[in-house]
Amino acid sequence: MTYDLKPLSGGAATEFTLTVDDLPVGTKTAKQMEMGGKVITKTLKAVIETGRPTLDVRLFYAVFGVLAILLPAKCRSENWPVN
Repeated sequence: MTYDLKPLSGGAATEFTLTVDDLPVGTKTAKQMEMGGKVITKTLKAVIETGRPTLDVRLFYAVFGVLAILLPAKCRSENWPVN
């Protein structure tokens, strides 16, 4: 994924473009990436305009925060190998 931000109107506005490279068209992955792109764009817009994500995204993060407690320690991101 590539995020491009381009200042417009002397800096009063910004154009945002989200590009997904090398995505196989018509696949389940493509459909999921399209939905994810919409959420990313909507969330970025909300954060810029209000200073925080939309309610649905905040609830999503809260649910995953609770579910993370149930994960075995080896599955937590702090235990992932970093290259």
